[in-house]
Amino acid sequence: MARKKILSIIFTIWLIFNILGTFYSLQHYAVDVIAGIILGFVSFYLASFLIKFENKYYKGEDWYEISDLLMEMRLKFKIRFSKICHIYIM
Repeated sequence: MARKKILSIIFTIWLIFNILGTFYSLQHYAVDVIAGIILGFVSFYLASFLIKFENKYYKGEDWYEISDLLMEMRLKFKIRFSKICHIYIM
């Protein structure tokens, strides 16, 4: 637990200096930095939600089952894929 606390302090200090350096060197406006912080938090929580969702519903089947589903849809609805898409599905 102490290691997490030390790392959080180090990264918080790094974040503050990074923000101040960005303002000082005139690379971004304040709105850019605020939007970046908000986007970072949203991305973090979205990723954690998706990981929980995956752990809840993923049953361990192989990834290529989605290609089988696409092939079934193709045959059922008579969908023609482009040659590039067809290579990946077949």
